[in-house]
Amino acid sequence: MTVTDIHSLERELERIRGILHRKVGADPTLLSHGAILPISRRLDHLLNRYHQLKQKTP
Repeated sequence: MTVTDIHSLERELERIRGILHRKVGADPTLLSHGAILPISRRLDHLLNRYHQLKQKTP
């Protein structure tokens, strides 16, 4: 994994985070809406991957 790969992952994290933020807005009750779950899962997956890569990168 290179620094470029990590930067790409960071950009994707921010993109998905922005989508989630726009869909939920100021109403946290929407977090349990069925349309939000796949976005949230994608963000979780990316965050886990990011942490794994950061641990391996000097």
